[in-house]
Amino acid sequence: MTKEFHDGGLIQPINALLDSKPEWKDGYLPGSFDSFTIDGNIYSATLGLTPTSILFYNKAILNKYNLDVPKTWDELLNAVKVIKEGGLTPIALGNKAAWLAQSSIISSLADRVTGTEWFLKAAAQDGAKFTDPEFVQALTYLQELWKAGAFQEGFNSIDNTQMEVMFAQGQAAMMIDGGWALSNLAANATPEQLKDMGATVLPSIPGGKGNPNSLSGALGSAFGLSSKVEGSRLQAAYDLIYALSGPDVQKMTLDSSNLVSYKAELDESKVSPIFSEVYKLVNSVERTPVYDGLMTSAGSDAVNNGLQELLMGGDPQKIAQKIQDAQAASLK
Repeated sequence: MTKEFHDGGLIQPINALLDSKPEWKDGYLPGSFDSFTIDGNIYSATLGLTPTSILFYNKAILNKYNLDVPKTWDELLNAVKVIKEGGLTPIALGNKAAWLAQSSIISSLADRVTGTEWFLKAAAQDGAKFTDPEFVQALTYLQELWKAGAFQEGFNSIDNTQMEVMFAQGQAAMMIDGGWALSNLAANATPEQLKDMGATVLPSIPGGKGNPNSLSGALGSAFGLSSKVEGSRLQAAYDLIYALSGPDVQKMTLDSSNLVSYKAELDESKVSPIFSEVYKLVNSVERTPVYDGLMTSAGSDAVNNGLQELLMGGDPQKIAQKIQDAQAASLK
C-alpha cells in the first residue's frame, strides 16, 4: 500500500519526526522500515511484527519418542517417520484456505533452498523465473514431506484455527504456523500444555543457498501521514503518530501478547511461556520475505492453488510453470 499511496501523491515522509526522536528510531529492529521506505524516505513506523513460519513443537511428545528438535531436513524426515509409526500425526496442517502452505511453509522452505536474492528477482521477473531448478527443488521438498505422511488426512479441509487447536490439544507433535497462532494457543491449551510447547525455525536444507537461521515474516500496520498536512497540523500529526507508536506503546503492545518489531523488554509474567519463547526467537533470527507480500495477487493465487495441487500429488515442474505464467502475465 505504501508504494500505491506514494505514487498517488497521497502521503508524505515522516523522516523529520523519526530524526527528531533518535532514541525511538534506533529502537526498531533491523529492517523495520523496509516496507515503508521509498527512495530513501520513510513513510511509516510499524506497530507490529508477524513471523509466518515458526516450527512449533510439543516437547513431551518429542521426548516420548526420544527425538531432538529437528535442525536438519533429514532429522525432520526421521522425526516424521518415528512419530507416524507411533500412531500420531507428525505435523498438523490446516490448508483449507490455501494461503497457509504458502505463507507458513514454502515462503521459508523455498528461501532455504533458493536464497532470498533469487526470490526477489523471480517476484520482479528480473533475472530469475519460478521454473528455475532451485524453486522446483523447493516444491519437491514440500511434496517429500507429504509423501512421508507428515500431515494428517484431510489437511485441505480444515483451516489454520482448527489446526492450531489440534496442536494445542496434543493431537500432533508439530505444526508450522505464524505468530498469529499465539493467542489461539493460549485460548485452547491448559497451562501445562503451554509449558510443553517450543518454537524454532524450519530445518536447514543440504546445499541450500538461504540462511537457515531465519523466519519469513512481515511488518505490522502503521500510520500514514497525508501529503496535505502542514504547519501546526503537521506537528499535531507528528505528536499523534508518536503517541500511538512510540516506545511506551510498543512495550504495552508486547506485554499484551502481540509481537513488535521493536527492542522492548518483555514482562514474562504477563504472557504465556510459548509467547516468551517466540519473542526471543524472532529477536535472534533474520527476517525473510513472505511470498504473497511481494508477488502479485495473481501470482500469489497461483502459488496457493499450486501448493494444494502439489500436496495431492501434482507435478512440481508443471506447478512451477503455472506460477511463473501467472506472475509474468500479471506484471505485464
